[in-house]
Amino acid sequence: MTELTRPLFLEALCAQLATRTGVPRETITADSEFALLGLQSVDAVLLCTALGEDFALEIDPSDIFEHDTPGSFADAVIAQAAGPAICAQDESAEDGRTGDGQ
Repeated sequence: MTELTRPLFLEALCAQLATRTGVPRETITADSEFALLGLQSVDAVLLCTALGEDFALEIDPSDIFEHDTPGSFADAVIAQAAGPAICAQDESAEDGRTGDGQ
C-alpha cells in the first residue's frame, strides 16, 4: 500500500489516465480537463480499481465524473479518505469533555 498524499495520488492518477487514454503522461496535469482526455466509463472503472488497490481505498468510479480535473478528483478522494478519521477524532474529544461533566 502506498501512503496517501496528494502528490503521490495525483502522480498515480495521471499515470493511470495516460495508460487508459493514450494521452502522453507529460501532458496530463492536475488542471487537465477530463472531458478533453477522452476518459470512458470502462477506463474509469479500471483506473479507480487500480488506484484503490495502490492506496487501499474504495473509490467509486462514478465519482470521477463529478470532477472536471485530476486535481479536483484527487482532493475529493483524499478528503473522503481523511473524513471519517477526522470526524472520529473530533467525536472522541467531545466525548471526553462531556464525559467528565466539563
